[in-house]
Amino acid sequence: MNLNQMMNGAAALAVALTLSACTAEDTVSQSDYDDLLLLSAASAVNTADAQSELNGRYLGFTGNATTGANLQTISALRSGNIYSGVLLTDGTGFSSCSSIVYFDNATNTMITQNPILNGACFAGDANASKFFKLVYLEAAAANTYFYCTIFSPQDTVDAALALEDTTDRTNPGASGCGAFAWSRIERDLD
Repeated sequence: MNLNQMMNGAAALAVALTLSACTAEDTVSQSDYDDLLLLSAASAVNTADAQSELNGRYLGFTGNATTGANLQTISALRSGNIYSGVLLTDGTGFSSCSSIVYFDNATNTMITQNPILNGACFAGDANASKFFKLVYLEAAAANTYFYCTIFSPQDTVDAALALEDTTDRTNPGASGCGAFAWSRIERDLD
């Protein structure tokens, strides 16, 4: 069973349990009932944009570097207008985590949020609960991408989406992500 099948089954089960828990005394508003039916229908439809094209496990580098790799895991799904996902980085001396709260495969954009209570899973995160715009592009090498986080912490998803893409895509392996090279991820096929 693949991840999409598990998600579809879990969503259908949640809808069925919610609807079956209703008795004559417990009623669900028409709006909530409609939302549950839409969620169930959306979960049952397997569309290409229901998951991020970046889903997978990667070796991560800075720009054109060939050493200092970290392990990055990206997993993001969309059901209707509901987005859910994580971006995890496990590196030597530094690890981080963020929620993926929006993605668009057509525009190569993601919006991430640092966790609300503990920040991005490292001590002293001053940007707990903030939203960030991440843009990416496919590299020349197969299964390889460059990404850049436009580092301007925002209070809302809409504010992060509205951020201007100030990146320079001319030479992402060396520069163009602010004063730095873009991050490079290579799909870990093992």
